[in-house]
Amino acid sequence: MIEKAYASDGQSCQVPFVLPGELQAQHAWICGEFTDWQPQVMKQTKEGKFTATFTLPTQCAHQFRYLVNETEWHNDWHADAYVPNPFGSENSVVNT
Repeated sequence: MIEKAYASDGQSCQVPFVLPGELQAQHAWICGEFTDWQPQVMKQTKEGKFTATFTLPTQCAHQFRYLVNETEWHNDWHADAYVPNPFGSENSVVNT
């Protein structure tokens, strides 16, 4: 499960997205409904993971995917759900 930190007013949720180092990626981006499907650069940690944190509205299901090395699409291994997309694969979902 993806970790979530809810604001005290319950209106937003801070969500850290983490792409594991096992992928041995050189570069990674996150694309999702919350980025208007525009790639956002993820930062690489010393351990080789890539991370990006977003503040998202609550009571929503947010679809997203990771773009790795400019050509490979990956889902989050810890997503809350997966839904079909128009490209014949699935998108990850995080529920806030």
